[in-house]
Amino acid sequence: MDEDRDLPRSKKDERERLLEFFDKIENLLSELVTNEDYSSFFDPKLIHPMREAWGEMGPYFTEARDALRGVTASTLRQHGLLGKQLDFKLAVVKRLLKRFEEARSPKSLVRLLGVLDDVLKSILDAAGVGGAIDEIKAMIKGSVEDRDDSEL
Repeated sequence: MDEDRDLPRSKKDERERLLEFFDKIENLLSELVTNEDYSSFFDPKLIHPMREAWGEMGPYFTEARDALRGVTASTLRQHGLLGKQLDFKLAVVKRLLKRFEEARSPKSLVRLLGVLDDVLKSILDAAGVGGAIDEIKAMIKGSVEDRDDSEL
């Protein structure tokens, strides 16, 4: 792609970093939804329908991933998905993921999902796809039990 000539060559290809990040988001959401270790974070009445809905998401992630491969560097830059802006977003997600893993609380999960929400919106908007992905992620976040951290 001609517009990719202005992507930095001194670093790992920015688009590949973004695609890897997108894959990590998909894997994290899948782990949260399907792994029994995380079931306690969700309203028990919503776990089964959430898992069934998640089972339909694979093609949407594939479509978004394919679309992201074709997005111009200019569009990625406009959405803050290159260079230092991408670095910062990756660092924030990594930090909140670590905090969630340490605290294992609904509050830390909701904070993590909130940041993922913002980053996913940028990625999906840049790719011009992903309404279903954005909505399932919001529903996963909405399924987290509303409990005080001290109750866990």
